[in-house]
Amino acid sequence: MNISTLNVAILNCIFFLIPLVTTAQNHVYHAYINLTETDFGKLPINLKRNGSPQQEIHFNFPKSIQGTYSYQNYNRFIELPKSDNIQSYTLNEDVFIIKSTQPIDRICYTVNQSWDKSPNVIFEPASTLFSKEVALLQWWAILPKILNENAKYIIHLEIENDKYITSSTPFTQLNDSVFVSDTLSYEQILDQSLLYSDQETVSFNLEESNLKIQIGSYSTLNKIHPYHLYKDIHETLSTISVYLPKEVFPITYSTLFYFNHKPYKSGKQGALEHKSGAVFTFPESKYEYLKDEIRKTIAHEFLHILNPLVISNTSLQNYDTQNPDIGQQLWFYEGLTEYLAVKLLWQSELISDEQFLEEILQKYNRSLWYDNTVPLSKLSEDVLSEYREQFGNFYNKGFLVSLSLDLFFYQNNSEFTIIELLHILLEKYPEGFEDDKLFSILEKESSVKGVNKFLKSIIQKNDDLPLEEFLFKIGIDFTPIHKIPKASLGNIGIAFKDEKVIVTDVSELDQFGKAIGYQKGDILFSLNNELLTTENFPSKVSEFQNESNSKDTIKIQILRNGKQIHTKAKALINYQEEKASIGLILEEKASFFLFKEHSILQQKD
Repeated sequence: MNISTLNVAILNCIFFLIPLVTTAQNHVYHAYINLTETDFGKLPINLKRNGSPQQEIHFNFPKSIQGTYSYQNYNRFIELPKSDNIQSYTLNEDVFIIKSTQPIDRICYTVNQSWDKSPNVIFEPASTLFSKEVALLQWWAILPKILNENAKYIIHLEIENDKYITSSTPFTQLNDSVFVSDTLSYEQILDQSLLYSDQETVSFNLEESNLKIQIGSYSTLNKIHPYHLYKDIHETLSTISVYLPKEVFPITYSTLFYFNHKPYKSGKQGALEHKSGAVFTFPESKYEYLKDEIRKTIAHEFLHILNPLVISNTSLQNYDTQNPDIGQQLWFYEGLTEYLAVKLLWQSELISDEQFLEEILQKYNRSLWYDNTVPLSKLSEDVLSEYREQFGNFYNKGFLVSLSLDLFFYQNNSEFTIIELLHILLEKYPEGFEDDKLFSILEKESSVKGVNKFLKSIIQKNDDLPLEEFLFKIGIDFTPIHKIPKASLGNIGIAFKDEKVIVTDVSELDQFGKAIGYQKGDILFSLNNELLTTENFPSKVSEFQNESNSKDTIKIQILRNGKQIHTKAKALINYQEEKASIGLILEEKASFFLFKEHSILQQKD
């Protein structure tokens, strides 16, 4: 047993040592948090215990939060006080222990903000931030899991009376500055966040579901406010919400935004989902520049309410914050969600046809930033360790896989849609599905033969996606990055002067250039017996580069010091990378719009 004493700061907190009683009581912890006292990124916590007292309390904080698919190790931001009567130390660096010869009535400690801490910087939407001006509270990083107890929590929060809080945590306001929460389970602690700022919360109800939406924000330069966000969030969530079963909705869904004029230390922007809301971090800019990305991101996070926060494999259903097991299907949780977010916005005319095509092209191009030699199933299994830098590809390649699955359904004359699939999974697999049976489940529930084999070939065997073929059938001309043969003119520098084509640089001649024997100042007179002029030079060279092959002998006539020199050499063929491209096939536009109409999913009651 490796036990090491913590190097801790002394807090202004009294440990009440009370007589031991044996009457069983509910273990409720009252957390007293005063945001008017926070300073220098430190937040004192006073945790008073109601219930049968203990002489020894074990507790910890998560190593990993669902949705991050990485380790944060929140224990490292906790400081426990020293006391003559109380021992505090860690057990194997995973568990805090507070121990006394007499029963303990309360625990006091300080939480250090994680927002800007190195090494192992935490993605900001999962971070804590404490200052008198703004605070981002993640309850799981502030309130501990009490081990061997079914602990409940009541939060007593004090704020400046000119500030506002936005949170899906149910609070009762006692006066201008004091709030008390309902009794919360630890599962609720893991699911909720709070933003404290000088910007007033905007709230509204979605008409179809009566779901209450909150918008809270903080803007470092005060450029963006919740009222800027209202229209786009209202429109987006009104559109997306009708496709989700109402039974998965929380009572309140809180959207917490942080806009920063400086780069984020994690080097990222984005969001982290909860069942009851999401936290977003974006650069601070003109709102018009951000609105499209905000629409897409909030659609993505809202869809996470269903997948994977309700629908997932059995290990994610019971997410172990100390030793998480992600499984093989991250493409399904992140890639499918990203695809559905874009698709539903497109179908609802919140993004244009051109933007939809651009999303496909962008996802393809960005997928090339990552290691595509490893199957997505393997990346998912080891995303917490070996392949943590590859996580971003689930939003890109995972999107393309999901697009391909949608097209597989469509091109097999199936009326089955992905949203229907999620509704069925919710109904039939409420406790989660077995990870290695997902593909066969998808085939069974869709009644589309070949789904299992298709997904295994892409996800597990890492076969190439048939994007070109699938997209062509719905009127989309997609060309991936490819290399095309180009004949070399010798890697020379060229200038036009007095209607002559003059060689200006021969410092980096290639094999063909050396064989021709170019010299600086040469005038290019003809190419394959065709006269060269400043007017026709671009077209003649383009024709030469595209039509020559390695067996051709290339003839070039040069004027040098008034003399004609006839030269020739075997063609040198280089391979030039061409960018990927996408566009509608004019003659097949009808196919594209039929796919769009076919894919308009049935709204669920």
